[in-house]
Amino acid sequence: MDRKVSIFALLVLGSTCAFAGPIDIGSITLQGSQQGYQIVGAFNYTGATQGCGNLVSQYNVCNALNISSWALTIDYIPQIAGLGNGIGNASTLSFTSNGVADSIAPTDAAFDAYKGEASNPWSLPFDITNSACQTTCDAYVTSIIFSGTVDQTFLQLGNAGSATSTANVPGTFTTTLTVPNSDYVAAQSTDGIIESTDIILDTQSTSSTPEPATTGLFLIGATALGWMKRRISSRS
Repeated sequence: MDRKVSIFALLVLGSTCAFAGPIDIGSITLQGSQQGYQIVGAFNYTGATQGCGNLVSQYNVCNALNISSWALTIDYIPQIAGLGNGIGNASTLSFTSNGVADSIAPTDAAFDAYKGEASNPWSLPFDITNSACQTTCDAYVTSIIFSGTVDQTFLQLGNAGSATSTANVPGTFTTTLTVPNSDYVAAQSTDGIIESTDIILDTQSTSSTPEPATTGLFLIGATALGWMKRRISSRS
């Protein structure tokens, strides 16, 4: 009898749980040509233009989220002294958002990435042909850490432009892009480098506090479980 009760409890209470996985809201990229700069860019693939499964199905957030505050850290290995642009011989560049005016809105139809402020761009020198580099580039980026806060935590999810479900997610995220040294070796004989990784909101990190509807189902299940126990006891 106890086994029957246990199975019934699993069926009833298990129905109140729903699997929630990671949600992609965009990507952080590193691009560089043989002549010019290594540029870090952030793509926000939410909203009706590029999100909601219009771009690819994995970017399925239909409501437009702004990354309202963020921090970017670029770790790199300088190859020559005095890189210019105020970099010197440091090994880390740090950027932070500057209020509401510096929030990262959803990417437009032209796929324009956010690349920092005009006066403070997310970039490093990347000039392989510069004689001072001696067949190496000015600086090797080793990793990029991008963290931020989204201005909404209740998401509308869908595909092909139509919302079909909802999710609650944490308001913050941290994304790390690791750049292999082999990218720079290859860049000397090709057009350049490009690395990218997704910006993920993980719904599994949300609070375990049940929503009102879930609480109601739990109470119904608990009541039914108690009723079955009483029936079983009365027959013993």
